[in-house]
Amino acid sequence: SDAPLKVCLADDEVESETGYLRIQLEQDLDLVYDEKSRRGEALDRALEAAAETIEHGDFEFLRRPRGGQGQPRFFSSSLSDLPADDAAGTLADPVLLELYARSGGAGERSAPILRYEPTSDTGFESESVSLQLDVLASVPRGARFDEGTRAAVLARLLSQLKRSKGEILARPSERVFRYLHFHPPPLGHTVTLLYPDASPEAEDAMALRRRGLHALLLLPLDRPLLRISNALSFGGPGRFPGKLLSVHESLGGSGVEGGRRSMVSGPYCYFHYMQDRFDDAGWGCAYRSLQTIVSWFVLNDYTRDSVPGHREIQETLVGLGDKPSTFVGSKQWIGAIEISFILDSLLGVSSKVLTFNSGEEIPTRAREIARHFETQGTPVMIGGGVLAYTLLGIDYNDQTGECAFLILDPHYTEDEDLGKIGAGAWCGWKRLGDQAAAGGDPFVKNAF
Repeated sequence: SDAPLKVCLADDEVESETGYLRIQLEQDLDLVYDEKSRRGEALDRALEAAAETIEHGDFEFLRRPRGGQGQPRFFSSSLSDLPADDAAGTLADPVLLELYARSGGAGERSAPILRYEPTSDTGFESESVSLQLDVLASVPRGARFDEGTRAAVLARLLSQLKRSKGEILARPSERVFRYLHFHPPPLGHTVTLLYPDASPEAEDAMALRRRGLHALLLLPLDRPLLRISNALSFGGPGRFPGKLLSVHESLGGSGVEGGRRSMVSGPYCYFHYMQDRFDDAGWGCAYRSLQTIVSWFVLNDYTRDSVPGHREIQETLVGLGDKPSTFVGSKQWIGAIEISFILDSLLGVSSKVLTFNSGEEIPTRAREIARHFETQGTPVMIGGGVLAYTLLGIDYNDQTGECAFLILDPHYTEDEDLGKIGAGAWCGWKRLGDQAAAGGDPFVKNAF
């Protein structure tokens, strides 16, 4: 098969003994041909020339500092000057080496090279395709970078080069291709795929290929896991810089004996009062809960849209005819119905609203809530009276009826400090009668 698929071990249990090394090499493939039918032959010649360059192995390795700290440094092609402990990169932030062909040395000086590219009126076509090879390798921590490591790296680069032919031929209008690394949650290893650096429309056209890879790797078909936006960012700022993601992951148990947990599936961003220097304390909790829900769709790659701000939410509701024009710029609350309108309008997502006479009735719908998390996996906005919260999960014993709810509180007003959030129980398990972090009953008795 021409599918550019490569698997690399990344199990959690061996990560403490394994370092990660990432090697990049950019190749410009220059194609010249007299007939479209001979484009493949021209590509073969360009790939063979690139392969000879890699096999010759006359490279300098530029080490990029992890975390962006410090200056890049060059090392010899044998990597013998690279400290042994530099193999200790993690999967999230591997040691990055970029390969550059040497431009000179102690040998004879080369003459300048003049390159001639024929234009279309000569009967020839010429094009340049940029191909970024990108190898992710696992190495024992403390291991020495020797000639064996170098040979293995170059062999993997050659493999990627050869596998790229089918994809480049299949997409003649694309001029930039790059290998990307993925770590789908169900798998214990990474997956490396070749993608055109293309528009969202071109990526959508590859849906059939992704579906085939989902089937090959036994990945679920109800969620995107191999889109370009799913690729590992390797220490990059991510889509929500400065904000906390999935803050519930460090929590302990709920205390429900014999319960079954049904939880949010996938990452989300914690939105709360006073973020981004916007003062919405006292009225914006449902807006923040909505933003958390939308962030789930963004981070799990169901949408390329951004999370709406308060004004965009208000303008959307006015545009739908739900609110008067004076609503824009106001400090008026919104509730579950308005949130359902926004999700439908901005994301095309339908919602189900459950109404209770009292917050005390919520355990009677525990099975229905658990099923939502098991089948849909999104956060849920819950509200009683004038307060809104975000529900992230439920722990339910169907024999005793005992249950606890995982509540994310948008009323938090301080900085993005996970310690403060945990200490203040701004994200935690709650039962009927428990107090919310900001005070009051999250399950209001007279309205919910």
